Amino acid sequence: MGLEDYSGGMFVDTSIFKSVYITGTSRRIEGTNEVEQIGKLQVHDTNIRNQDEICMIPMFAKRKLVKVRMDGMKEIVECFSYMKGEPPYKGTSGRTCPNTSAQRDATVDCKGCRQRIILAGLLVTPEGKPIKDKDGEPIFVFLRGKGIKFMEIADYISECAKLPESKLPSIREEVLKVKPNLIIKTKPEYEKPMLNFRRFICHVGVQQVETNFGTRYIYKLTRGKPLPTKVVIDLLLKTEELSEIFDAKFDLSLQQTYVDYEEDLTEAPPKFKEAPADQSTPFETEPQKPSQPETQTPSQPSSQPSSQPVQQPEQPKEEEDLFSDLIL
Repeated sequence: MGLEDYSGGMFVDTSIFKSVYITGTSRRIEGTNEVEQIGKLQVHDTNIRNQDEICMIPMFAKRKLVKVRMDGMKEIVECFSYMKGEPPYKGTSGRTCPNTSAQRDATVDCKGCRQRIILAGLLVTPEGKPIKDKDGEPIFVFLRGKGIKFMEIADYISECAKLPESKLPSIREEVLKVKPNLIIKTKPEYEKPMLNFRRFICHVGVQQVETNFGTRYIYKLTRGKPLPTKVVIDLLLKTEELSEIFDAKFDLSLQQTYVDYEEDLTEAPPKFKEAPADQSTPFETEPQKPSQPETQTPSQPSSQPSSQPVQQPEQPKEEEDLFSDLIL
């Protein structure tokens, strides 16, 4: 997988990351007799379909700020910030981003801008064995946390960070032997938010919540088996190796063409509006049609999604600064 010149910039093949989504509208899978079932998990661009649960080892967690407006069923992205490094952040509009959702809503140009989060990692069995595609390559997946799906992912990472050392001893010294320049060298307090969520197999299921627009499905994340320190360190090194591809997929300000999209048709595909005359970063885009390579399915069945809806607002309140930039 390499880089090639593309429209005056560098094009990175980002198809390595497969979206895990919940089907909101039953539909037939193109080229097959199978039907995506409502409330089931699908792994895009694979044959892993209609699952009650999948397991992953998280490697990346990335927040971003996105302001959109609706054009029918389409999201038009008006401003985007990848929230790289420390605040203050800037958006593609050139404006400095207010720190909290309340401050953004009080700013005319930023009203309606919301945090989203991406959690990405290695697809595995409940025991931690990597699930591979037909070519014997590991499968990397990601969850989109936006709207009502945001807090479940953010809370999972936050809860992992709160685990006391009596339950999850520090591995800071072991990690620094391999990656001596990590921020945890000078700021040990960053170890828990940066590493703890990477130290468990994450079980991703489905639950129902009640919103102002009726019952909706969201992810349900629970901790599984803890991982040996060596596995955590090996995956940190793999995270570093894949970071350029990850950024190319999810940092919209780097892209000449926005190739991401929502696989679940209940959520509309985003599209950039044209940049103002004095700006140079947003781009007009169209989503691309996916392919369907063969893959290996998980070997173990999993539990059913929760049948008892949980009351949750359509736009949950954001918890600002839950964690610092977690990409290593």
